[in-house]
Amino acid sequence: MFRVLITILFSVAFLSLTAQNIKSLSYVGHCQVVTEEDQINPLDGISGIEATAFPNTYYLITDVDASPILYYDFNIELNNMGIDLKVNTGVSKWSKEDVTRGECIRLRPTTNELYISTEEEYKGADRTRILKVWPEREEILIETNLYTNSGFEGFDFSEDGKYLYVAMECCPDKKETWDTYIKKYDVETKKEVASYNYQLDKHAETVKNGISEILLINNSTLLILERVYLYDKRKNIIRIYKGTIGKKKIKKTKVFDSDEITPKGKVILDNIEGMTLSTDKKHIILVSDNNAMPQRQVAQVVFLKIEE
Repeated sequence: MFRVLITILFSVAFLSLTAQNIKSLSYVGHCQVVTEEDQINPLDGISGIEATAFPNTYYLITDVDASPILYYDFNIELNNMGIDLKVNTGVSKWSKEDVTRGECIRLRPTTNELYISTEEEYKGADRTRILKVWPEREEILIETNLYTNSGFEGFDFSEDGKYLYVAMECCPDKKETWDTYIKKYDVETKKEVASYNYQLDKHAETVKNGISEILLINNSTLLILERVYLYDKRKNIIRIYKGTIGKKKIKKTKVFDSDEITPKGKVILDNIEGMTLSTDKKHIILVSDNNAMPQRQVAQVVFLKIEE
């Protein structure tokens, strides 16, 4: 077991909010995640975060390209000086040799079963999957013949746990387009029951944008996290939208834009990949992946306050 410390200076505001009241998200603070042993080495490859039923307790998954996948059970305690993150059970592993890179981690409502999504190379081709990994292991969904890093980047359950909403990071059929899909599956039958078109933001500086994560607010509304890297400017743009689910498509309303954080240019959010609602339902928590390259990228935890 080890201990990870994170320090962010911010004022903690305790508001009487629920996730369904989200009208906008305001930046609170962020920091690099480092181990207590030397306060230097980062926690590599953070790709997903999920709140548990216990106060201030979260699961975290990494996408380090190796088997088995690593995940952590940790506690975040807020105070007026910042936050203290403590690993509760050390590092846990899934030992299946065919699982390589974890992307998203979620608990199924009503059953508390643990699910993850993965992307990996398998028999010379790229594939993406959703797996139940606890209490028993079961393959739920699988897609192949995709662009690299274009699979099941984010997913979440319906409120009753009967359905999965699954986001394709970008267009799944290898077309250069700004459209992608969020699909709805029956968990028990594993069959698709609906498909919703989602149009990604267009950026003149690049030909590719993607969905990094989704988070269910209620059965008709999602939070959708878009992330794009601008090579010329060497930075990521992070935007979060509240998506209203229609019959065939999702209508989106922007609730957060990393380019609008003030003072402009003073806060740089890196490769954001994970998103969850805090256990007290006062904040949205984001995590970033440094791609195991601490010299170039940062492992971050980011706090956004829910505004009515």
